Amino acid sequence: MMIRILLSCWLFVAATLMGATDPLLEKAQRAFKPIPARPPALAGNPATPDKVQLGKMLFFDPRLSASWLISCNTCHNLGLGGVDLLETSIGHGWQKGPRNSPTVLNAVFNVAQFWDGRAKDLKEQAMGPVQAAVEMNNKPDRVVRTLESIPEYVVRFKKAFPGDEKAVSFENMARAIEVFEATLITPGSRFDRYLGGDLRALNDGEKKGLDAFLAKGCVSCHGGVNAGGAGYFPFGVQEKPSAEVRPPGDKGRFAVTNTARDEYVFKSPSLRNIELTAPYFHSGKVWTLKEAVMIMGSSQLGAGLSEGDAEAITAFLRTLTGRQPIVEYPALPPSTTQTPPPVTGDSRGIRKQEMGSTLNAATYGDQVFFAGQPPKEDLAKYAARGVKVVINLRTAEEMAKAGFDERQEAEAAGMTYLNVPFGAQPPSTDDLDRIFGLLDEAGHKPVLIHCASSNRVGYIWSLYRNRRGGLSPEAALVEGKQAGLRAPALEKLARENLK
Repeated sequence: MMIRILLSCWLFVAATLMGATDPLLEKAQRAFKPIPARPPALAGNPATPDKVQLGKMLFFDPRLSASWLISCNTCHNLGLGGVDLLETSIGHGWQKGPRNSPTVLNAVFNVAQFWDGRAKDLKEQAMGPVQAAVEMNNKPDRVVRTLESIPEYVVRFKKAFPGDEKAVSFENMARAIEVFEATLITPGSRFDRYLGGDLRALNDGEKKGLDAFLAKGCVSCHGGVNAGGAGYFPFGVQEKPSAEVRPPGDKGRFAVTNTARDEYVFKSPSLRNIELTAPYFHSGKVWTLKEAVMIMGSSQLGAGLSEGDAEAITAFLRTLTGRQPIVEYPALPPSTTQTPPPVTGDSRGIRKQEMGSTLNAATYGDQVFFAGQPPKEDLAKYAARGVKVVINLRTAEEMAKAGFDERQEAEAAGMTYLNVPFGAQPPSTDDLDRIFGLLDEAGHKPVLIHCASSNRVGYIWSLYRNRRGGLSPEAALVEGKQAGLRAPALEKLARENLK
């Protein structure tokens, strides 16, 4: 009889410790799921050991970049929580990217990739940075020539994609990287142990933070297996964050959908391993987790969190750190005499390029065209070259001399059009933000900027490269002069406004 009583007591205590009767645990289990021990299967891209190994090698190989300097691991360092610990990443030619680099860890569980969700999966995401001028600045055909020039890669591609007639391809490069990145998961966090029923995995302060996280509504954007990453939400629901934290020119998903309701909408970031991935937000302007929690309380919930609640939620978030993947840095195969050499220097420099028989425009890395007033027929030529945005700095009087409605022609050709008159007075701060926002949204797609005076274009360009490109005042002035900044008075004004 005594043995039965002792056994019953032990079973009761064990059940209690494993959370059978804990209301907070039950709420947490409804809102979250633990990171699984094994990577999920990828639709249409099954994993094999050969493919995973190839993807790992490509992830670490800087020869996927034009400069041979930047690899996937540069911005998604697997020794640093899958990020680079910078406000925004440094890319080709020491350019600063427009947004903070998200972690690659557990990214396979996100609904889509990038802050604006423009890539539907990891394969599509892997293709973007390789081609982006501000990141790796390469071309698909050059990547393929590089890989085909290295015998070991040719063999490995054939093993990884045995059914493909042409195994070495840009898409297969991305498919291999996708399979490897899908292995970069972090199970076994203390919070996951708690979800599994171990009530001792969290202390009382962390449980208080979990309770506040659930009660105050944080979980509505940051739930599920990744504690986020599952949907798109406006940043600034109740209160607009500061312009530093939410730059006016970065309208988030609006650049993808061109739908008004998506202005300042972003994919909610995963909070897994969040203590490892500072700085925070797409701007990368917040360096402490507690400050990020406080900002989210006011901007998203509409109520300032108390010091105690902020401390408790921060403590809870630290329990989301899981086992970091242990990845041995691979020995990469040597280049050959057939391997295309690295592209040195800043390929985004200004140079001249003919556009048809009548127009001679300067270009910026094949991305931004500078010109005077383009004739009506040349707008179609720009559109055919892939130009998606036209920024006109001419005044109404100057535009009247053109003899046609440029907005109508540009929009008829499918281009976004913005007119910010730049006459005797330079554009206001708000107008500069509009211009810079369009340049940011265009990304690596070509843009046309034109004005009656190249001095004005050079002035705009120097400010843009300083404020958004991260160039020093002197370096920004050099690019401004390359774009046409010559007038001493305007150069003096530019110097006064450069930071």
